[in-house]
Amino acid sequence: MIMLIRLGRNGEKIWSREIPQVFRIASELPALARSRSNEYYLGGSGDTTNLHPGYDGRLAFIIKTDSNGQQLWRKIYIGNFHSNQTIRDFIALEDGSLMACGQGNGHSYPDPGWNTGEDGCLWKIAPDGDVIWQRNFGFDGKGDGITSHEPDEFYSMDRTRDGGFILAGQLRSGPATDDSTLSAYLVKVDSNGMQQWWRSYRFESTDRFWKVKSASDGGYILVGESIWNNFASRNLYLMKTDSLGFCEGITSVGSPAPVSISLDTPYPHPLAAQGSGTVRYTLAQASNLRLSLHDALGREARVLASGFTDAGEHIASVESGGLAPGLYLLRLLAGGQAVQKTVIVTR
Repeated sequence: MIMLIRLGRNGEKIWSREIPQVFRIASELPALARSRSNEYYLGGSGDTTNLHPGYDGRLAFIIKTDSNGQQLWRKIYIGNFHSNQTIRDFIALEDGSLMACGQGNGHSYPDPGWNTGEDGCLWKIAPDGDVIWQRNFGFDGKGDGITSHEPDEFYSMDRTRDGGFILAGQLRSGPATDDSTLSAYLVKVDSNGMQQWWRSYRFESTDRFWKVKSASDGGYILVGESIWNNFASRNLYLMKTDSLGFCEGITSVGSPAPVSISLDTPYPHPLAAQGSGTVRYTLAQASNLRLSLHDALGREARVLASGFTDAGEHIASVESGGLAPGLYLLRLLAGGQAVQKTVIVTR
């Protein structure tokens, strides 16, 4: 059974409702939202092994109740064969519709012709539970237009000041069997779910964002997790970005004080196309670091240095071969700190 409990402001129970389980085994229910009319939406996914002929993955579902927790309807959302569908977060809109994010099969509803893998997904759900549209992100040829392999997933979303939405989760940029290729993933979309920009972040071998909130200055606050040492070591962090998703600062939870770092402008500068240069950076303490070059859309174009590095001054090579002329950002992440420099590549 699914238990829905309404509490008062002092924690006292007002009512509780038992709602029949959608699937008999292994269901999870991470999403909850309340509409302006005090109706409730519950969302999640369930294991469909041996339950639905032709499907052996997880199917997403939504349950809607009235203001007293009495079920009004439930919907099950079926993906492709061997494909997972999950709902992780909700936002109830003023018109009675619902925005939901999570993971879905690799096609954009109602186009059934695109039928590959699992992507980070954003759905708009009608008041009766029908899908109005589905947007997919993180799969090459759809959404970002970058190379990525399943599964990509969104865990959290929030509204933005311009009426759009910000989505946060994980992006896989390597083989689906390799968990060391997960990057934290941030996507900005307009009110119709059309992508405006995206960013990926990699601090350790595996990274993901668990929660995102819009900040009062138009930027974003994110709760993330880094994993390394073959999943033996984990670290939570709080990250602040500007309105375009560029990192302004990171605070690690349960870690030593942030390491002082510095980064110089590359020499020579500007960099000539098909040329090379060097960049000098300094760590006050030994730390894991990542020094990378990003294009104007935030996409990682080069990794110049990564891994555990001793304290002191270091020099890395910057190769511009294969880079289109334009503006780039050189970003150094180390010990809970982030610094960046603007780099110009000329013809």
